[in-house]
Amino acid sequence: MFTERTSVGLDVHARSIMGCGLDTVSGAVGLFAEVARALPDTPLIGCGGIMDADDAREYLAAGARAVQVGTALFHDPTTAFRIAREIGPQTEPPAGEDDR
Repeated sequence: MFTERTSVGLDVHARSIMGCGLDTVSGAVGLFAEVARALPDTPLIGCGGIMDADDAREYLAAGARAVQVGTALFHDPTTAFRIAREIGPQTEPPAGEDDR
């Protein structure tokens, strides 16, 4: 059982899920990975606790198509740019997927 605060939102029109709000990044990524395994054909956006490129990589490795940087921008407004630069170019999406 999770003791952390959680929330998961579903946009039925875009057919995407956003999981946010666990109090720890590792807890959030663990829950996120469970959702990604349960919905392998659904584009997922990882968010919650992303402060650097390593945090973003964790979400991407857990199945995220993209990551959202939020609170870290209050500490350093260049965070999203820095993370994108550190991660570098990503590989192409798997065959049959588009950039939606």
